[in-house]
Amino acid sequence: MFLKAVKLNPNIVRWVVVGIGGIVIVVLVLCWITAGRIISPERKKLERWHHDLLQSPDEHGMIVQPVQLCGAGIPCLVVAPDRQAGAGERGAKVRQQVTAGLPEFGEVIAHVVLLHGRNGRKEDLLPVAERFSAAGFLCVMPDLPGHGESPIQTTGFGAGAGEDTFASDLLDDLEVAWDLPQRPRVLWGMSMGGAFAVSNARRDNRWSGLIVVSSFDDFGALLRGKLPWNCLVSRFARARGGVELSTVRPVDWAAEIPTPLLMFHGDRDSLIPLSAGIRLFDGFASTDKTWLTVDGADHSNVLITAAPTYAEMLDWMLRRMAD
Repeated sequence: MFLKAVKLNPNIVRWVVVGIGGIVIVVLVLCWITAGRIISPERKKLERWHHDLLQSPDEHGMIVQPVQLCGAGIPCLVVAPDRQAGAGERGAKVRQQVTAGLPEFGEVIAHVVLLHGRNGRKEDLLPVAERFSAAGFLCVMPDLPGHGESPIQTTGFGAGAGEDTFASDLLDDLEVAWDLPQRPRVLWGMSMGGAFAVSNARRDNRWSGLIVVSSFDDFGALLRGKLPWNCLVSRFARARGGVELSTVRPVDWAAEIPTPLLMFHGDRDSLIPLSAGIRLFDGFASTDKTWLTVDGADHSNVLITAAPTYAEMLDWMLRRMAD
């Protein structure tokens, strides 16, 4: 059999080339936009319930003080128990659930830095601070880079310049500015905030405890599971002023952290799979580490199921403060 050469129509060839080129351009543009949204998401605005808590913190047993910390003017909320007002509903409930030794309401025994998740802001953690302050913890809640009112435009998920000392720098500055006594320190982070917490615990051995909620081991792996062209997105993030996302690997940072650790994760988390949290937990060098699975919880409700999650966190922290 003889094959005859087929003469291609130049116009068809031209349109094929143009079409392929158009597809490439569209893919590049989409990857560029996606990278920008990852490292600099739309800033969340204050919600009605935020305003309600901020306008009447005494009804919740809290004193809430807005402050600007560090040279970049990082916006923070500092939450302390309001001894005069007494515990609010959430605080009173969790004090009844806690089995470890509690200080008298209004007494501060330790400082805790609370780090919110991606697309969040510091005010999201006011209900956490209400419960923690009721148990004797002075809470410091910053807007993370690229979020809330932060002057920093992009987030590196703990891998950006200065992000690995972010929490320590804030607490150091607050303790000096307010002339606070030296107390035990606890670092708490959720999701993206968990990655920041791991990064900071790696650089500073002064933390008495580390609590990580619904966080991940490897950001590049998360991208591979959710985005086409993830390699381009990862590299474009760096070109847009962030970090190359494939370098965000908390599981590697964890290998250098001996700090006592508590981790918990919802078993129905579709955003960050339970397996990613378990891999991160297994990567920690700490010999004092505890894992809790929250049955029936997804990423958004892991803190608000019927499980006594707050009491478990507070019992864990209070016992380590007593050691």
